[in-house]
Amino acid sequence: MAAVAILLLAFLFAVTTVNNMMTPYSGYTKELYPTADRSIDLLTKDEGYYQSISDGTDWNFEWNSDHYSNVKKIGLLKTKGDIVLDGNKIDTVMEHYGEKRERWWEFPSNDTENIEYENVSRAIGLERYNFYMQIRPVGEKDFDANAADQRASEMVGDDRGDVVSVVRYTMINQFYFDDLNAGNLYGLRPSNSVLTKPIFAIPSEFYGIIEDMDGLTFAISNWTNLSYWTDSDPHPIIDDIKLGDTITNNNDTHPGIRLNGNEIVVESSYSGVIEMGNNIQIPIEGPNDRISITIPEWVINESLPYWKYSDIIYIQFNVTKPGVLSPPATGGITWLNSSMKLQGDIYRAKTILWVW
Repeated sequence: MAAVAILLLAFLFAVTTVNNMMTPYSGYTKELYPTADRSIDLLTKDEGYYQSISDGTDWNFEWNSDHYSNVKKIGLLKTKGDIVLDGNKIDTVMEHYGEKRERWWEFPSNDTENIEYENVSRAIGLERYNFYMQIRPVGEKDFDANAADQRASEMVGDDRGDVVSVVRYTMINQFYFDDLNAGNLYGLRPSNSVLTKPIFAIPSEFYGIIEDMDGLTFAISNWTNLSYWTDSDPHPIIDDIKLGDTITNNNDTHPGIRLNGNEIVVESSYSGVIEMGNNIQIPIEGPNDRISITIPEWVINESLPYWKYSDIIYIQFNVTKPGVLSPPATGGITWLNSSMKLQGDIYRAKTILWVW
């Protein structure tokens, strides 16, 4: 009798223990976990596609044009078989906070519209569920997780009922533009075949970089012909910068929205950040002066409200001294995708998906 009682107690203990161990994956939660696991695999191990795989994996172009229904699968991977996520694809659907390696992303954010949320749900296989996801850098000393933790607590909370979270570790590739060479610029030649108005163009396939960097940042260096100027001669100056989404027949920007000095950030390797008022005055102080110019995204939004629907954005300068630049024999356009090299910044990241 004693032996039978001991065996019964042992059996009941085993049943209770196993049942408690299985509780997190029972009932509705048992359905949630494999669903969340498949979705995060799709996000981090697939490139995604629009219409069909044969149409291409650059679904982010369709999404940026608000053609949400054309996107059949959302995948954040850059290249099939690799572990590097595409920063442009991430920024297409997720809101980012912070700069470069301190940056983290979330979806949905406070600005996410219902139609976008519904289409993301569909395209990652979570139509029947609620979800929230983040991507965070891993091992970056400057990254402060407090804001991301607080946001996750607000979005997921303790009142959601059954919630599962799944995690994947990958790499992220964030792209930015390398320097332009002042000796290889194209643009408008208003008189005597001398280039004084270089014109730069960024095509729509690189708009994701503008969103990724919260604006357009690029630099010009190697002002070769400045070696011919003396200190007694006034320095050449960039005194006008215009934005447009089309150009005229003679390579002038249209509509030609003139920016002011308070709307842009300019940094010189000679004198640091250049403070300006409304009028842009950027001195070029020597052949090795590196002029970095940032046009914030909000400025582009205000100047060209429909730029995301344009094929190309144009930026045009006016340089006061003819002959400062060393242009090719003919005028034209300096394309940011061909004349500049795209540099990648690759680092580790963690993708977290909560589903309930």
